[in-house]
Amino acid sequence: MEILSFHGGTLKRYSVRETYVPDDTEYIIQQIEANKAEKLTGLSEAGPGFHERFIFVEINLKATAKARNQIKNALPDILLGFSHEYTNDLYELACESFEADRRFHLEQQFDQNRAAEVKKAYIDWCRDQNMPVFTARKENDLLGYIIINPDSGVGIFQIMLGVTRPGIKGKMAAYPLYNGLLNAMALPENGGYTKYCGYISSANMASLNLHQRLGARFVSAVDEYIYRTRRDKVNEQTLTELLVDKILHELPGQVFSVKRVRKEWTDEEKQRFEQELQYFTEKYSMDEIVKGYIFYTNSVMEETRYFKEHEDYRCHSFEEVDRYIYADPERMKLYMLGLSVAEYLWMTVLKIHRFYAELIQNVSGDRYLEIGPGHGKYFLEAYNHQHFHQYDAVDVSETSIAMTQDYMNRYRCRGGNIS
Repeated sequence: MEILSFHGGTLKRYSVRETYVPDDTEYIIQQIEANKAEKLTGLSEAGPGFHERFIFVEINLKATAKARNQIKNALPDILLGFSHEYTNDLYELACESFEADRRFHLEQQFDQNRAAEVKKAYIDWCRDQNMPVFTARKENDLLGYIIINPDSGVGIFQIMLGVTRPGIKGKMAAYPLYNGLLNAMALPENGGYTKYCGYISSANMASLNLHQRLGARFVSAVDEYIYRTRRDKVNEQTLTELLVDKILHELPGQVFSVKRVRKEWTDEEKQRFEQELQYFTEKYSMDEIVKGYIFYTNSVMEETRYFKEHEDYRCHSFEEVDRYIYADPERMKLYMLGLSVAEYLWMTVLKIHRFYAELIQNVSGDRYLEIGPGHGKYFLEAYNHQHFHQYDAVDVSETSIAMTQDYMNRYRCRGGNIS
């Protein structure tokens, strides 16, 4: 997949191009400035899906050189050098690294068995453009390489692709490789470049951290959308896919975690989530559900951060918590909508539900009491097993009780005593 290319001395901020992926399906990649979705014009009938957010970075080679070179090299005696030779081990390392970090294999729109072909085609394209390769070796072993797109006319260069051998990531091989490249490109005999520019996936935290250590300035962002132009081969988007697209557009940093947990879903969980989304979209807009998920995510993050900083909870009484969330119908609604989505998109919460689902099948008694039923998912699960004579739920939030009652009326399979 091509990334943004040079144009007039800077990287393009906006481009539309056709990309052909070797799985007999045609795609169009559209990249626009972040949060400028109104520019998605002309191809809306093809079904755009948010793919990824890329961060545009710049490194001033002279200004950052002193700080960069003071960082200790954890892998000394690395041999660095330029070449125009695209060797077999270069291709092998690219595919090995690509599969190890699982980025390609998490993309649903591509044939998962064709990752190596797609990666090879991209490297072939770089080779055909006669782009140089910067390599790092230690004791004749290839540790990593970077394919460079130079533009000597303006003193700026771009990195098209960079990988390090998976087994040495923890040994900081990437830093001497990238720092060595920056120092080499600044030398007069190599062109005397003054600046490095590039785009980094916002989901690639390792690369973002690496560039921060190298002194990068984070300038802007572009969002990438993918259109499938052969609709006869692609099913319409499900509610789950639509929701995930919207969430990842707002929270692109969750790309990896969300896609990982989706690969772990059972068929029953996929069906159940789609069913729940159908229920919620009858009562709330998709934007409300996304807003609820963002509210829930931010709430958990903020309270976790507060506790770590102060070693104490923010609220110390029921009255404080009640004012903040339970007695506020709008905030409580958003919190419940967010929690209902997190129960499928957060692996920790999904595992909690799996534990509960297995446990509740094997317990019975006269009365089932649930304190804080939320929107009713766990209460319904217990009720449908009918292992108790009576089922009760209590909550301080009227919003929660109303949502639980409505959820039960929609989905309960049997009659019984509920209060």
